[in-house]
Amino acid sequence: MSYVFDTRAQSSDLGFDALDPSFDHYVDFLRRGYWQARGFTEFRQSDLIVQVNLTALNSYTSQLVAARAAMAKWSQMLPVTFQEVFSGATDVNFGNSDTGAYFDSSTHLLNVGPTWWGGDFSIGGYGYQTFVHEIGHALGLGHGGNYNFNATFASNAQFALDSWQYSIMSYFTPVEAGLTSREYYLISPRSADVEALVRKYFMNPDGSFQQVNINTSNNTYGFGSNDGFALTSSGRLSAVGFTIHDTSGWDTLDFSGSTTGTILSLIPGAFSSVNGFDNNIDIYNGHNAYQGDYFIEVGVGSAFNDIITGNDGVNGLYGNGGDDWIRGNGGNDSLFGWTGNDSLDGSEGDDFLDGGPGDDTLYGGTGNDSLNGGVGNDAIFSSTYYGSVSSGVSTIDGGDGNDTIHANGLDTVLAGAGDDTIFGTNSYGGYVYVDAGAGSDQVGGTVNSDILIGNDGADYLYGYGGNDALYGGNGNDVLYGGLGADRYEGGAGADIFQFMNDIQANTVEAIADFTAKQDLFALSSAYIGKTYVQDTANGVFISVAVGNNYWGTMVYGTHDVSAVQQSFLYV
Repeated sequence: MSYVFDTRAQSSDLGFDALDPSFDHYVDFLRRGYWQARGFTEFRQSDLIVQVNLTALNSYTSQLVAARAAMAKWSQMLPVTFQEVFSGATDVNFGNSDTGAYFDSSTHLLNVGPTWWGGDFSIGGYGYQTFVHEIGHALGLGHGGNYNFNATFASNAQFALDSWQYSIMSYFTPVEAGLTSREYYLISPRSADVEALVRKYFMNPDGSFQQVNINTSNNTYGFGSNDGFALTSSGRLSAVGFTIHDTSGWDTLDFSGSTTGTILSLIPGAFSSVNGFDNNIDIYNGHNAYQGDYFIEVGVGSAFNDIITGNDGVNGLYGNGGDDWIRGNGGNDSLFGWTGNDSLDGSEGDDFLDGGPGDDTLYGGTGNDSLNGGVGNDAIFSSTYYGSVSSGVSTIDGGDGNDTIHANGLDTVLAGAGDDTIFGTNSYGGYVYVDAGAGSDQVGGTVNSDILIGNDGADYLYGYGGNDALYGGNGNDVLYGGLGADRYEGGAGADIFQFMNDIQANTVEAIADFTAKQDLFALSSAYIGKTYVQDTANGVFISVAVGNNYWGTMVYGTHDVSAVQQSFLYV
């Protein structure tokens, strides 16, 4: 029995009261439900080596180019081979003797009239899209609902997803389906089309799936694409949608030329938005045993404000210009904000984050991360968010600018230039190493035994708990060890060694350097009358009565008891 898939005549109102929201049901309708609904046998090719005859289009160059481009696109979506023949029986006979567009399953005629859509068959337009649609019929796909000829979403849709956002076999634009606000055409089949044909040709009788390998080299999609369908910032290929089916290689989704900010997701099955259109790009998520087959590895944002999300593989994510939000998700990722005030979140894995120029916010997440703020006043968190705790070991480089840094665990902090504030109080159980760099910095340690280095500038170092080592470096510094038996070295400048109410009995601390009439000892006023100074073989020893016991600190490098006493400052 002949069945013609047509787009020419009038529709009927099928009167559906509720739309099925299921993607799975929609796919099965494309695959076989359409024929069941209309009383026909499911159509398919005997295999995916499809013989085609294009001789009827030889005098119509634009149609010939469009037909070949449409077949090439199908071959980029599925392992289907189109073999051109010039006589004899074929699987698909291209023609244009009729004004409409359809595929006849009995004669295998695929007709697209030469004046269809004004005779414009350039890639990115509806004429080209029609060739892709009709080839879909030739491979065995039905429409997305029980309609043929013209139809409207309001009257004829059975499935909530029945639009070009999910299938090129649909009659309905995403705007008509209420999914987007701007119209675009398609340059490829969509995920529901690919899934329907994978089920038709690659599903075993027991419901398992054969391995499907497609686009296995290193490919770029979007701007700068090497697939022959590159996005553009203007013209036909700026207002299009497409689906990516890629199972191997080191691949890139490039939105660098977008005319607006983008949403770029490398998660298989997720949608992305580019050139001001909503959800016009997606990545097919198939059935290969290793789900990582469907990972795109690199995402490149635009010159505007982007939202970029990685997948669970190893990703390189680049914000380019604008104030970007970038999240790595699983895997050992590299995130680059570049210019703009960016927010970078490594999430799981051992990640590298570089904010670049601008006032950036960096979150390392779990794992052993490297975080570089770059130029600008940055906020850097070793963990996922402020106040959270990470078991990872991070290396943090604040770069230039006045940064705020929250360290964790066994982190190493190189604050860089600028007046920085460094917190290490969210420790997971290890010490932090902090080199505050140039500038007048404020540094806080953890409950563990930390190493805090002020370096240049007038710094404030607070060890908090543990047996800390505090090095002031150049400048007039304040060194406050907090709890524990701490070691102090003020370095050059007029330094203050601070001992408050949290000194502990039976604890001896050490001060490696002291300059009379320059350095001061700041003690709690509670120690007035309880402080004692005496000379020893190693230097001057200061002790304070704490209950029935004593706390003490050894001041090395001097035996001048009077000078030490004159340097006391009770606060």
